[in-house]
Amino acid sequence: MPSHLFKTSKVRMAIAQNMNRDGDQFMSKEFCYFDSKVKRCRNFVTLTASTYHPLLKQQTVLAVMEAENENSDKIEIFWNLFNQALKSAQQNKNVVLNPVGCCTDMAGANMNALTRVFGETAVNFTLKIIETRPHKSYTTMQTLKILKYFVMICYRQSLRRLTTLH
Repeated sequence: MPSHLFKTSKVRMAIAQNMNRDGDQFMSKEFCYFDSKVKRCRNFVTLTASTYHPLLKQQTVLAVMEAENENSDKIEIFWNLFNQALKSAQQNKNVVLNPVGCCTDMAGANMNALTRVFGETAVNFTLKIIETRPHKSYTTMQTLKILKYFVMICYRQSLRRLTTLH
């Protein structure tokens, strides 16, 4: 029997709701980052959605799911549970995650799951650029500069994609 554990909170879901690109909150300009780690919990993969919070000046975790493996089915379950938690926290059955963009690695499972959950338009706002990760020896300021550079690239690429679609 497959197993997974999804973790988030109402505060984190409020941050996710404030990331709505159509809103007027300061978080509406922030990207959603999705990645996985293998070494966090033994025999499990940790799937994580996070965002940069400009007031806290740090990466903030929105939701975490421990799963047996990383494949498109598990990632789809993650995003469905994420949207379910968002609907429950906001007490609105129509709300879904709608950020200005989403950054993830090049894994085909990520793109397949995003397309299944959010539709074909997910590919238009999903950017697959995170190929390198900051080295552990980098200082916090160096890491923040790298993160801001990635966000700038993501934003430019998403604007290019949107203008070429119209």
